[in-house]
Amino acid sequence: MKKIEIKTILGEVCFSWESEKNTVKETVIELLKANKGKWIEKVNLSEMDLSGIDFSNSKFDNSKFFNSKFYNSQFYNSKFYNSKFYNSQFDNSKFYNSQFDNSQFYNSQFDNSQFYNSKFDNSKFYNSKFYNSQFYNSQFYNFIYNGIKVKTLGCFNGLYKYTVMAIVSEDGTEYVRLGCHTRLVSEWEKNFWNNPSEFPNDGSLQSEYRVMAYELCKKWLAINKASK
Repeated sequence: MKKIEIKTILGEVCFSWESEKNTVKETVIELLKANKGKWIEKVNLSEMDLSGIDFSNSKFDNSKFFNSKFYNSQFYNSKFYNSKFYNSQFDNSKFYNSQFDNSQFYNSQFDNSQFYNSKFDNSKFYNSKFYNSQFYNSQFYNFIYNGIKVKTLGCFNGLYKYTVMAIVSEDGTEYVRLGCHTRLVSEWEKNFWNNPSEFPNDGSLQSEYRVMAYELCKKWLAINKASK
């Protein structure tokens, strides 16, 4: 029989599971089952491959997920309060009616993920990636994105090949993100063609899609400013 222990962020054993062909993934699934409907507090699930696990209806508080993988995972009606996700990967995951309040995401990836009716209040996102992700009715209030204290944010999908965001900071400064480039609107105006190797100023289809995405972001920012 193989026994695996789950420890707290203080190094204390908080759960263990034993089976003949036990794995970390199996142990975490049993942890979720044993705590169904309960808060799981101060647990350390770092350095683990948790891909494909259904975290639906789970509740974590003040927990740690460093360098963990959540590929193809589901987070339906889940709650992760005051938790830290550093260098974690959530590609192809689904977040429905989930809450990640006061949480921190550093260098995390959410490529091709879906966010429906989810809340990330007072959370921080540093150097995180959202390529081809979809945001439906999700709320990102009073959180920090790449060092920007965000007041409001609009995320658009399908405009061109990368993620598109229009951002208004708490002090009213306006930013636009096109792909991996998050810049002031004034910086875009001075030098829009900052990636000539991939998007040259040649009237090509992909370059024109990028221009369209930028113009839509400016329109979104203008509408939000006018509605004050």
